[in-house]
Amino acid sequence: MGAGTPKQTAYVRDASGNVMAIYEKGNTEINSGHLSQIEVPLYGSSRLGIWRAERDVEGENWELFETEAMLGTSNGLRQEQWSRGRTQFELTNHLGNVLATISDRKLPVVDEGVTICDDAYYFYCYNPVTHYTAEVLTANDYYPFGMIMPGRKYSEGEYRYGFNGKDKDNEIYGEGNAYDFGARIYDSRLVRWTSMDPLQVKYPYLSPYNFAANSPLNAIDPDGKVIIFINGLWGWPTKAGLGGDISYWGENWVKNAQNAIGDKQVSYFYDGSMGGTIGLSWKSNRSIENRIAAGKSLGYKEARTIIRNLRKDETIKFVTNSMGAAFERGFSEGLFQYRDERLITVDNDLLLANTKKSEMEQIYGKEAFAGIGSVRDPKTRVEKNYFRVVNKISALEFEKLKLKDLRVEMVIDLSAHQIDYADPNAEKNYYMTAENNISPEEFYMGVDEKKHIRNSWYIGKMSAHHSSGADPKKFPKADSPRE
Repeated sequence: MGAGTPKQTAYVRDASGNVMAIYEKGNTEINSGHLSQIEVPLYGSSRLGIWRAERDVEGENWELFETEAMLGTSNGLRQEQWSRGRTQFELTNHLGNVLATISDRKLPVVDEGVTICDDAYYFYCYNPVTHYTAEVLTANDYYPFGMIMPGRKYSEGEYRYGFNGKDKDNEIYGEGNAYDFGARIYDSRLVRWTSMDPLQVKYPYLSPYNFAANSPLNAIDPDGKVIIFINGLWGWPTKAGLGGDISYWGENWVKNAQNAIGDKQVSYFYDGSMGGTIGLSWKSNRSIENRIAAGKSLGYKEARTIIRNLRKDETIKFVTNSMGAAFERGFSEGLFQYRDERLITVDNDLLLANTKKSEMEQIYGKEAFAGIGSVRDPKTRVEKNYFRVVNKISALEFEKLKLKDLRVEMVIDLSAHQIDYADPNAEKNYYMTAENNISPEEFYMGVDEKKHIRNSWYIGKMSAHHSSGADPKKFPKADSPRE
């Protein structure tokens, strides 16, 4: 990059905050500094890797693939040319740490002890390929709090994501020393944030600069995913967006709801209609019992992820629409069933781990393990086993605290369908109705425009049965907002 030429980077994100594309301008190493789409992240249920596009968007005819006119055609048809080696997949552990990246190339491994000669057309000899291996582009080992271990790094290229799967802030702090978590920058060398926790008053026993409550081996610093939206019926002729997706609710409406409730982080979206209007062709999908059961099953399945992402004193809030109310009652029940069952398992594991720790201290004496993990590293096999047991106890105690802290602070039901009772697991319940605002199609499907919820607080009317008919300004403020 030439002197005085600033490099500009722009991130394109979806409504949930996921990076969908990255653009750069002023980087003379790529397309002479033109505005270029340099990376496109690849997603499954989470990020899988990136495609290095390096497309010059200032060019006249940039396309998704490099193309050329197809031979033998006169109508301008074109054929795609795909070059391997520009796709980079990430290999991560349970904390999301990117341990290695590989390309989409496969590298042949030959048997040098075997030579095959062929003279059918022309004479040549070769070693046969026995198998293929992946092309490793980067590899890193981290200390528990994210600093890269000296001498434990390999790189045949670059990858912007690292510890906890977060974007590296290399320009300011140097390669792999700091990470952008969105709200704050984390310095893995200091094991501290560069700014204070806005919720520090809730954690007087922790430093406002601490990371993951000082338990990095079994916890990550979450993004605060604590509002759960469960939609109602979608598909023709409802005109509603896709179920289990922000499009059902509308991006602006969700933002207004988040602002009103006081939690502006990424939220969860689930389909409470079990497949939309197509799903109604199965009689079982119309049953309230089956809807509650399906919600319970999914809530139980998702509980581990949801609870793990909750910070201490952070709560869950539900917003439901139509059929989503019945689905939420089951979902909430599934969360607490998982919590109760997991607490029993954690207590049993704690008992076994503490018993093991006591036995080792009785055999070898407590003084034999003094300072392990703090002022000295474990060296002998016995010391390493003891260290593992102590770490397991710490992890289990941390998990137990999070399980016991599980709270559903509020449920907001918008024109609830099939359900007339409040969520017994929620501390507060609110609802709105769509009186005199039911469409003919909704009336035909049996939607009750005056559905009232027992033991729930009425907060107003809606201009339509769909959630868009509810004014988020009427929503109550949460007691534990997350900025």
